Amino acid sequence: MSKSPVEFTEREKVILGNLREAIVCTTGLSFEKILTKNRLPPYISMRAVFFKIADEEKIEESKVARYTGYDHATVIHSLNNFQTYCSKPGIKGTTELYHNTLEHYRMIQPSKASMLDLIVEMNEKLKRIENLLNK
Repeated sequence: MSKSPVEFTEREKVILGNLREAIVCTTGLSFEKILTKNRLPPYISMRAVFFKIADEEKIEESKVARYTGYDHATVIHSLNNFQTYCSKPGIKGTTELYHNTLEHYRMIQPSKASMLDLIVEMNEKLKRIENLLNK
């Protein structure tokens, strides 16, 4: 059975792209490196932070999974264990990484989100003008 294509809304594309940028800037690693399928604690922590912030932004687990190349069960497992990762001695710095990434994300998000709103508004105006011209 083939996977059905997941359609991302413009909002979701912007949020995931901004979150990607935030975690890359916070960690200094490429997104591909962060998503490396290994079980070393720092990578578990980085992925968990990405999944957690995406979840807080109301992005469906299946979409986060598709965006990152993981399955939705991995995303859900990570979300369910986030507090454990924050308190577990072997996964140091998850809480700090979360707060630093969230801070960076919040600096990026408003400016790009407002640009997206402006683009949507301009597209709506262009459609109205086009409709008037076609009458």
